[in-house]
Amino acid sequence: MHLPSHPILRAVAWLSVAVALTGCSSSDSRARAALSEYQTATAANDLPAARKALLELVRAKDDVSEYWAELGKVQAAMGSYSDAYYAFNRAYELNRGDPGLVRALTELALRSGDLTQAQARAEELEILSPGDPWVKLVKGYAAYSELHFDEAIAVTQVVVEIDVAAEDVGQRERDGVRQPRVIGRGEQRRLDTARA
Repeated sequence: MHLPSHPILRAVAWLSVAVALTGCSSSDSRARAALSEYQTATAANDLPAARKALLELVRAKDDVSEYWAELGKVQAAMGSYSDAYYAFNRAYELNRGDPGLVRALTELALRSGDLTQAQARAEELEILSPGDPWVKLVKGYAAYSELHFDEAIAVTQVVVEIDVAAEDVGQRERDGVRQPRVIGRGEQRRLDTARA
């Protein structure tokens, strides 16, 4: 059955589509401009300008977790930890399967002294990335803060050892990164025997 349509209704429909398409391209162009500003500011090591550009970027495209994560990194580098936590939390809401985001939230919660939140994030991180050193770090810190020193020392011994025999040590040192590595009990005994 064919319904007669009024020409004004057709014109309104076409205008609505045109406005919607213009809004999308406007958002995309704002996002491209903000991304370009961010890249320029980052190359110049201008953190306030990078932050401003990223804020514009997430305003234009608020559904991209990578943009929020970058904003979190810049906020943390500037010492604005509550803003960094918000940005990482927003990125996490958009991408719950990224262990890097959960690790960042765990670290920020631990640094801010929110042990309950850090433990909750560490449990989640253990599921996403079994054996991640941040899980052990949180457990050790929790044991220490609850005055369970024996448990804290045991966790510390497992976390603190750095594998100097690994093939990628040279690369990590060139990059300026030294990651704690979780080692097994047998390997711990060998290290203790070698030190004696």
